[in-house]
Amino acid sequence: MPLTDGGSAPGEGSETMVGLLENVKDPTLDDAMRKVGFGRFHYKILALCGLGWMADNMAFIALSFAAPSIACEYEFADNMTECGSDLSPNSSTFEQTFNQSSPVVKSLLRGFVPSFFALGLTIGAAVWGAVSDRVGRRRSFTLTLLFSCLGMLLSAVMPNYFALLFTVTIL
Repeated sequence: MPLTDGGSAPGEGSETMVGLLENVKDPTLDDAMRKVGFGRFHYKILALCGLGWMADNMAFIALSFAAPSIACEYEFADNMTECGSDLSPNSSTFEQTFNQSSPVVKSLLRGFVPSFFALGLTIGAAVWGAVSDRVGRRRSFTLTLLFSCLGMLLSAVMPNYFALLFTVTIL
């Protein structure tokens, strides 16, 4: 079956990669790519994966921009006068306890948000890799994007710091 349209989706056609390259001595990846081609299906997959990768990176960038506001909201900022007077102070015991803590503890607490995000990326890569082996890449890719969107939306409305850390982890 000739691949005249520049490539076909996996599973279409009856020829396998071995069949396509049986006349080539010591085939390389470049030989295989030339023979199979790069068609509309491949461009679509490339675009979708690129958008998913971009969403992950934009979440990290958004957290970087939100870090000063998070520090003000939970009173972890080094200089609380920079936070403005329009923020109402939180009344939970957790925030009151750490409000009078040392600058080292405040700095540590500020660093938990990006650390938990990175922890979520690490755990997510292992978990979703195994899930994609069982249920397929398309379904797992869709689910990861859904979880990322839900995590981002939920992190915007979390009532306390621990809940924020949880939602940042599932981003």
